[in-house]
Amino acid sequence: MKDYCAIGIEYAEHVVSGEIDVCKLVKQACQRQLGDLGRAAEGPWVFDVERGNKICRFIEKLPHIKGRWRSRYIELEPWQCFLLTTLFGWVDAEGFRRFRKAYVEVPRKNSKSTLAAGIALYMLCADGEPGCEAYSAAVTRDQARVVWETAQQMVKVEREMQSYFGVEALAHSITVANTSSYFQPLSRDADSLEGKNPHIAIVDELHAHKTREVFDVLNLAMGSRRQSLLFAITTAGSDKMGVCYEQHEYVEQVLNGRHIDDRYFGLIYTLDPSDNWTSEASARKANPNYGVSVMPDDMTTLCQQAQRSAESQNAFMNKRLNLWTSVGTAYFNMLAWQNLCRNEELKLEDFSGKRCIVALDLASKDDIAVSLKLFHENNKRYVFTKYYLPSSAIERGNNPNYGCVRRLGAEVSAQVCSDRRKRN
Repeated sequence: MKDYCAIGIEYAEHVVSGEIDVCKLVKQACQRQLGDLGRAAEGPWVFDVERGNKICRFIEKLPHIKGRWRSRYIELEPWQCFLLTTLFGWVDAEGFRRFRKAYVEVPRKNSKSTLAAGIALYMLCADGEPGCEAYSAAVTRDQARVVWETAQQMVKVEREMQSYFGVEALAHSITVANTSSYFQPLSRDADSLEGKNPHIAIVDELHAHKTREVFDVLNLAMGSRRQSLLFAITTAGSDKMGVCYEQHEYVEQVLNGRHIDDRYFGLIYTLDPSDNWTSEASARKANPNYGVSVMPDDMTTLCQQAQRSAESQNAFMNKRLNLWTSVGTAYFNMLAWQNLCRNEELKLEDFSGKRCIVALDLASKDDIAVSLKLFHENNKRYVFTKYYLPSSAIERGNNPNYGCVRRLGAEVSAQVCSDRRKRN
């Protein structure tokens, strides 16, 4: 019989040793798991191999329902075994699961919806929870139905599952009559979420949530069940003031040890700051299903388009490399700017005594102020800029009640004392 826990642990070991090239955040998640295993004898958590293996066996009995894999059963990749066995293997002394919240951030085409549907069906049918309420929630009802419809089709195809668990796929609900359990999609209308008692809630594409109502209502509704799970799954986005980036930052703090939260599982596949986003190595690094569900030729084509087009650059970096950006669409092609315009050898003192145009864009509250110096010589323009934060924004940034300003200050602090030079 397949030992999925061993596969997951081996994956973590290969990541930590450097045999598998991943970003720092994945390495920290693997170090966390291996460290927890090393301290398991000290308590309070126990790693139950059978519980970790059980969900993986369940999911590998589910069929693929789309694309070239249709009619074949799911075969979990090592990184998915690591995710599932870590999330479901840890229990307390009474046998209840350790992790109550999970945040998984991976690029598109890495089988997020398939994995989330499998988790929801497992908790609906095989988790032993009477009266299980399972939900797939998103900004729009159509988005909420993505994970739910994947699960619906799995149930319709797998007749043995129907007869064994008594599960039935209806038009708007997946039900298990003998346990009074059901799985339904939910939209962002927070009023419709009140009164729910979820055992499992999948929050799909959290980055697209402009408000936090859905996340907060579901999160607060989890308290009455002993091992409920709020499972947020998303790609990176561009709204760094929203609930998704808040959770992203929180997971970073948990993974790097700045904050201790034994109940929160996090896994983020992305690139490190020093990585060249145009390389194939970076595409492989950010996409754990590279070569499986993420096609190399497709990634190469999209990457080439992103290098030529500012409009498609941020979309590629967000959705296919899982990099957070400040805006949805880039105004300038920064790669072309770096290659054609930037000149690190230029110094302001080289233009001492020469005619200069000075421009100021002042900020009185939270915006970034800039001073710009423009020199015109030999049919070329030379630009030097400096960026500043108003002292009031910095003061508010030191106050934990001003989280948005605090994040803004941190984002631009590396630029405050530096020059940006441009030569045309």
